[in-house]
Amino acid sequence: MIAPRRECGDCGKCCEGWLHCSVLGHAIYRERPCFFLHKTCTIYENRPDEPCKSYECSWLSEDVFPMWMKPNLANIIITKRSFMNKQTNQFEEYHEILEAGSIIDSRTLNWLVLWAIRNNRNIYYQVNDVFHKIGSREFLMAAL
Repeated sequence: MIAPRRECGDCGKCCEGWLHCSVLGHAIYRERPCFFLHKTCTIYENRPDEPCKSYECSWLSEDVFPMWMKPNLANIIITKRSFMNKQTNQFEEYHEILEAGSIIDSRTLNWLVLWAIRNNRNIYYQVNDVFHKIGSREFLMAAL
């Protein structure tokens, strides 16, 4: 069976203000979407490398997340990040899950928690604007 192709398509959650950044001098933060977002990106063909081209949505880049977890369907944004493990002096990965328009629903949260536990993954997730961690002891103790 061929897996469906993952594309941004009609999704623009990363531009809606849930991630904090700046695009061509215009700040993006909660309640303030990208200045260039008008249903779709008005500068897509000429968008800057930082943050636009360099940002990697984990739903888009990692096929471990179900199709129904596409950011504009699940109202979450999943981003792979790293932290310094002070025991090994090495960077280790975790996934940050941000609510993007509504409180994370129980189906999505349950899937993510079970995935993290079953696969020994570190996750830093938001529920009703409060952050929680699941993962290794080093990750739980790390300041993010």
